Amino acid sequence: MKGLGIFFLSLSLLLSFECNAAQNETQMMTYDVYAGGIHALDASLTITTNAKNYDTELNSATHGFLHTLAPWSGMFSAKGNVGENGTPYPLEHVSSSTWKKETEEKQYTYDGKGHFLSYKVTETEDGNVKDKTPDKVDPDLTKDTTDILSATLNLLMMLPEKPECSGESLIFDGDRNFKLAFKDAGAVLYEPIMRVEVIVPEANMGDVLGDMNTRRARVQGMNTEKGRSVVTATVPLAEMLRYTTTLRSMTGGRGHFSMEFDHYDLVPTHLAQEIIDARQKELKEEE
Repeated sequence: MKGLGIFFLSLSLLLSFECNAAQNETQMMTYDVYAGGIHALDASLTITTNAKNYDTELNSATHGFLHTLAPWSGMFSAKGNVGENGTPYPLEHVSSSTWKKETEEKQYTYDGKGHFLSYKVTETEDGNVKDKTPDKVDPDLTKDTTDILSATLNLLMMLPEKPECSGESLIFDGDRNFKLAFKDAGAVLYEPIMRVEVIVPEANMGDVLGDMNTRRARVQGMNTEKGRSVVTATVPLAEMLRYTTTLRSMTGGRGHFSMEFDHYDLVPTHLAQEIIDARQKELKEEE
């Protein structure tokens, strides 16, 4: 559960930070985070920036009944200086993670100019505080590193000057260092997917299945009763246009279907690119 914090705080910043924010602006956001349809986390994020300094804090905890089963909470913060080149250089980073009654807190200090200074770890359980700071930290692990919040802010602050969201930073998390890398994913499109039920004479089952395969359908089930075949499938709404005419032609008017919304899914890359290119062409023509 502790590793959940690293992923979530990075994702939260990417979704929330407005890179063209005005000077001395504070942004406060709250989140309901779902995983597999379950309300998994509650979180709040505060970002304060100005021309010289920045301060961020993310608080999160498992939600509702899940919190009873997996009582985790976390607090992550970073503050530091904004360099002349717009790069955020941390002064302090705190990562605190609580599991049941045990809290682990990691404190990192920096000089505000891009250099790591110190690292401290404490564990608290039932009011008893234990210093878990290692006797020695390998300088090779901390050289040229930053914290995960400052690294993400750095990327976002550069967005107005870069054509894409990409970059990487070296992170020290107390045990190891690793590269936090972002790669521009480009535009993605979602489309509505319908749940379709087709009822046709048994003799037309093969024709219906063959036609469904041309519509990017995912067949969920097939059944035959009293000479009638029932096919259930999930099909993109865009592929169901004029299906009434097609089904009438295949079955001689003896088949019928029903459909209802099921979910959204990604449009395949090759089709998405065609749609994006067509839209961009339209926008250029409008100009």
